[in-house]
Amino acid sequence: MTEKDGVRILEYRQKDDITSQFLLSTQSKLSPSEVIRSVKGRLQHQIRVQIPKAFKGNYSIKSIGSTKIDIVQEYLDTQLEHHRMTDPKVQNKLVKYQIDHPSVKLNVIRRSAHGQFIYNLHLVLVHAGRWREIRDERLAISRDMIDRTAVKRGHLLSKARLLPDHLHLTLGCDVKESPLDVGLG
Repeated sequence: MTEKDGVRILEYRQKDDITSQFLLSTQSKLSPSEVIRSVKGRLQHQIRVQIPKAFKGNYSIKSIGSTKIDIVQEYLDTQLEHHRMTDPKVQNKLVKYQIDHPSVKLNVIRRSAHGQFIYNLHLVLVHAGRWREIRDERLAISRDMIDRTAVKRGHLLSKARLLPDHLHLTLGCDVKESPLDVGLG
């Protein structure tokens, strides 16, 4: 129904008199708030004669699928072992550059002025040409930059796994940010 703006309604269900549920497919360039605005705006246009103000500001948006945050977090915890270095000194060095913020709970519903949401991303960033970086000063700069950037952007950084040629992040994001903007930011 709304494909021209990057949002496709895959399924719709009227849960009760005041609740509608949608299964949506979107593009990474769209933020969750843009997706909601698209669906609400187009549906309001369709039913405006029968129900002039059908939608209130309240919504709840969540992702679906078999991959849940605890599974992703466990996956990140295996990365150092999975990408084990031949030299034990290098392997031990990498341990101190990992980021863990156990107080950050990505499975907790967050609230905005208009609704509630769980919006988390697992980002994997690969060095250009798979360049392998193991210098202490560069790893420290990268670790500190990740923490500072998360704070500056208002992201809830739960974990970061710095490896010689790539890194993994799990973070909670604002509904006004698209996955693409988060990844490129």
